Amino acid sequence: MKNRRPKGVIIFGVLIIVSSLIHIHLLVSQYDWYRENMLTCMPEWLVVVRHCFSLFQRILGLTIAVGILRSKNIFRKLGIALGVFTICTLYWKHPYSAFLRHTNYLDQQFGHLLTAAPGITFSSLALISLIVHYILDIAFWGIFIYYFTRPKVKVQFR
Repeated sequence: MKNRRPKGVIIFGVLIIVSSLIHIHLLVSQYDWYRENMLTCMPEWLVVVRHCFSLFQRILGLTIAVGILRSKNIFRKLGIALGVFTICTLYWKHPYSAFLRHTNYLDQQFGHLLTAAPGITFSSLALISLIVHYILDIAFWGIFIYYFTRPKVKVQFR
């Protein structure tokens, strides 16, 4: 009798599929907003390259997730490689200037909601928000890498 797929494999697969589909939708449907508001500090050609690469990375993530749900070892290894790459390129994925620009936008649109907290603005939280995003990416991919390199999990992919 074949071993059942571990719950962790299912959880990671589903999380990556859902996240990838949401991000693919956002990358496709909001490109103009992305280009005009988030990355104005970059030259146009770099924004296009970054956008295409982000789209490729999400499609790769979707492919990896389906592959690990099918217990294919090559996709387990690709997932580990994607995790290492993501951790090593966090600054490119989450540039501070984009967070600052976005929080300035939030201040303009929703700053009135923070009137109960004097001295607090969305922009004053940009660095904290960036750090939280870094921690979440490092935690997710760190746990992914740890989980998929465990001997009990690796044996499921042979």
